[in-house]
Amino acid sequence: MGSSLTLSAWEYVVNELVRVLKPGGYIEICEFDHYWVNEGPKARTALQGNDQLSDLHQEKKMIPLGGWGGKLGEIFLENIKWYARNLDKAVDSLGMSNEKYNGLVNSAITEIESKGNVYDTIHRFWAKKL
Repeated sequence: MGSSLTLSAWEYVVNELVRVLKPGGYIEICEFDHYWVNEGPKARTALQGNDQLSDLHQEKKMIPLGGWGGKLGEIFLENIKWYARNLDKAVDSLGMSNEKYNGLVNSAITEIESKGNVYDTIHRFWAKKL
């Protein structure tokens, strides 16, 4: 969901989630690190900006991509394939042809599958409502 929302939209969503959460209840958000760098502090800042949450935690997990990572790695690579292949409509606005975009996606996926030892990062945040 992270790549679908602006920072201000994230703040609105988090505030709404907290609003409907019972006191003492927990909120949990899991997000992919689509650029394979640590974007955790941005989400942490958005959560910390809400004065109704306490006991904030973050956990970072490295997820294998492809067959070398077993069933989990296969599932995560399939998710990435679906995500990447369904972005082709948005690519039109960048001035890139669908053929060029699909070629880039296919070559990147082939590289991931053949190289092995490729990871994606997932950030998990959870906090308790006061």
